[in-house]
Amino acid sequence: MRVEMARPLDTPFIIRRIIHISWGGLLLLIYLVLHPLATAGIWAWALAMVLLDWGRNRLPFWQHRFYRWFGWMLKSPEMQGRMTGATWLVLAAAMLITFFPSYFLPSMLILTFGDTLAALLGRWQPLIFIHRNKSLMGALVMFSVSAIVLWNVQPTTPLVNVLGALTVTIVELIAPETAENVWVGLTPGVFLWLVSGG
Repeated sequence: MRVEMARPLDTPFIIRRIIHISWGGLLLLIYLVLHPLATAGIWAWALAMVLLDWGRNRLPFWQHRFYRWFGWMLKSPEMQGRMTGATWLVLAAAMLITFFPSYFLPSMLILTFGDTLAALLGRWQPLIFIHRNKSLMGALVMFSVSAIVLWNVQPTTPLVNVLGALTVTIVELIAPETAENVWVGLTPGVFLWLVSGG
């Protein structure tokens, strides 16, 4: 662990957070408003994202345009061809609505708002860096948001609530950077499914 000063909230970072929270919000809206068609709609979006990601690595005309328009805000692994965080976000929603539909709402709320606030506050006032670029402030924010969501949206016992929030926080700390959205998105769903008896 190391104590460090706040890092600047640069434009690519801010834009990525705006995309994350707006796309997460749109996925939640699709679920709430188009519920009977939500699974098909979210999977169609996810498959389109996977195809666009695949194409940017294999189709020269799309690769050129993609990197010209979006290259400035990609993370290093994404520049090397890994799937983007935006694609993983939509894939996480598709997997949640398919395998853990009862827990889609709390899981997506945690992924959308917990992850965004943890990233923003963790970068602005990190306090201490715990693992890679993950900070104590980010972990505290993720734990708090997860606990609030679980308590209000998917009421459980206080112990289960705390264990669920702690599990999400630990997974967020150790998840691979390139696929963090799918790990953080699925964890609440898997946890709630397990504690409910499967």
